[in-house]
Amino acid sequence: MLAAEKKKARSDVLGKPLFTDIVPFTVFYPAEDYHQKYHLKRHGELAGAYEAIYPDPEDFVRSTAVARVNGYAGGYGLASQLREEIDLLGLSEKERTVLLKLVR
Repeated sequence: MLAAEKKKARSDVLGKPLFTDIVPFTVFYPAEDYHQKYHLKRHGELAGAYEAIYPDPEDFVRSTAVARVNGYAGGYGLASQLREEIDLLGLSEKERTVLLKLVR
């Protein structure tokens, strides 16, 4: 189990035991709405484009395109990766330009 290995490694580094319980995953709680797609929401034009495509907040949160663009807006992903998939993200030419400028 990776978590147990990481716990032991950290304990070894600190030279003392860690008392953090590692338990099986049982329930997932999504973040509050104001935390959802945080990086994307900092770029109003892009966020607005996706909110128009996905007016239902649940659809917005669950969209893989929104998740991808949120990651790019947060500094995750390479421009080369974005160029390969930008046609699949549902953005207008203007919005694509905005996103490409963010990732460069």
